[in-house]
Amino acid sequence: LSKIVTQRKNIIVFNGGYHGHTQSTLAMMGNLGTKQAVNGLMEGVHFMPYPYEYRSIPGITAMDEFSANYIEYMLDDDECGIAKPAAIIFEPVQGEGGVIPASKHWMQRIRAIATKHDIPLIADEVQSGFGRTGQYFGFQHGEIHPDIVCMSKAIGGSFPLSVIAFDRKFDGWNPGNHAGTFRGNQLAIATGAEFLKILPSLLDNVQSNGEYLMRQLESLQAQYPFMGDVRGRGYMVGVEMTDFETHSKREVARAIQKACFDNKLILECGGRNSSVLRFLMPLVTTKPEMDIILQKLGKALETFTNSV
Repeated sequence: LSKIVTQRKNIIVFNGGYHGHTQSTLAMMGNLGTKQAVNGLMEGVHFMPYPYEYRSIPGITAMDEFSANYIEYMLDDDECGIAKPAAIIFEPVQGEGGVIPASKHWMQRIRAIATKHDIPLIADEVQSGFGRTGQYFGFQHGEIHPDIVCMSKAIGGSFPLSVIAFDRKFDGWNPGNHAGTFRGNQLAIATGAEFLKILPSLLDNVQSNGEYLMRQLESLQAQYPFMGDVRGRGYMVGVEMTDFETHSKREVARAIQKACFDNKLILECGGRNSSVLRFLMPLVTTKPEMDIILQKLGKALETFTNSV
């Protein structure tokens, strides 16, 4: 849609980003393992640094400022080598990249830069949207308005449903331009409509319980030095592990994940070197259930420590 409206071809994306598994979205993926053997990926994709503060570029003390400054400098430079892009696409909280939340300041800078250069700003809210961060959308934490928003997962209430919302001025599709076999699934749409009625009643608990989870994880971090960083928003939280004794960060994360699984707690590993334990609770998770999660995690951390 952005390419049709702007008549441009380049796309700006970010290191660590994840947007799907089509030929186009694989091209925009930060992780190389999934896409490096796939030929014919979309051309014109340019990766920029995401504000990953915990593992910042050496010598850089504020990645959000550096990232925004770099992008603005590049777009202002008429010899940067990159023609004006059709879009800038970002995740308000990188999911597969390791649960990395973008700061309010960075989102506002990127919004301003996109506006200055007349570039559509696309927020990928497939993972972070519909209550996951404690707001309807992750970009609301930045108090910005993207031009285009991509939505899926939670909006369907477990049924397959995807939605694209965009400013009316970007309505460049002619009838039939955006078609597909699985468009307009009535059951998914009806389920999504009912979920939207329930969602407002869940947001306060996601915010308060998410903050509680973060505080408790930070308490565990003080006990276990290999818990390098605790970060996230709402029910989208990550704990990045570090090397410990003879174990690499990947091995630490995998060992704790297995110990959690043996104790009937399922956690996903993601991020660089698969070193981030991801906490992605259902939005209906209660505080007592959060305590059960923490108890099982604490036992897994103790099990790993005793095994080293």
